[in-house]
Amino acid sequence: MKFPRPLLVAMGMVALVGALLATLAFLPGVQRWALLRAAARQPSWQLEVADVSIGWQKISIRGVALQHAGLNIKFDKLMAA
Repeated sequence: MKFPRPLLVAMGMVALVGALLATLAFLPGVQRWALLRAAARQPSWQLEVADVSIGWQKISIRGVALQHAGLNIKFDKLMAA
């Protein structure tokens, strides 16, 4: 069965957009933005983050400061492997 050209072009575009989004997901600036945006959904939280790096097997967050209901938590560096 022969695929029509427009279908192949559409499938290629979907694959290209998927690859672009996957690449963006691993950029530290995008990861930091996503973390701060998720924390902003909790109106009582005040979160500050200096740097976020999330890979396939390691998570590293630097300069974390969280304030919630009078509780202040600060970490210089958080890591999980």
